[in-house]
Amino acid sequence: MENIPEENVKKRFRKRRIIHPAERLSQNQRRFLREHTGVREPNWKQMRERDFSYYMRSLDLFWDSWKEFLMKEQRDAYFHLIVGIKTCTYQNYIEKIRQREREIESPLLESVLQIYSCASRPKWTEDAERFVDQFKTKPVSPEPTKAGMDGGYKC
Repeated sequence: MENIPEENVKKRFRKRRIIHPAERLSQNQRRFLREHTGVREPNWKQMRERDFSYYMRSLDLFWDSWKEFLMKEQRDAYFHLIVGIKTCTYQNYIEKIRQREREIESPLLESVLQIYSCASRPKWTEDAERFVDQFKTKPVSPEPTKAGMDGGYKC
């Protein structure tokens, strides 16, 4: 179509390397994933050279594992958010979530707050809220109360 020899077209497209999302994970993210799954990473370079289609399928599995790991992290972050809200220590738990974001180099807080603000939430969020409610912990007032007076809760 472009009046260019086929071999030149092939060379041009070979230079373009499509990067799989799993290949973009940092060394730190890979370390967290290894710790989560307990599985060693293969020699990606050797695998790619030996069998490219197997390499791509393996990357797909690796990426699926990463997404599962992020889902677990999101659930943990949601749990922390609920604990913070119920105990009036919201800012402390927000900071814990932000710290975890920095550790795993992936956002959590925005999606957790978005889920919390939805009218209909996934079932796992209801389970987390019920679990936190079971403890029936009373929030501690940051203000001291006088003895003998029934001070209300302050958040």
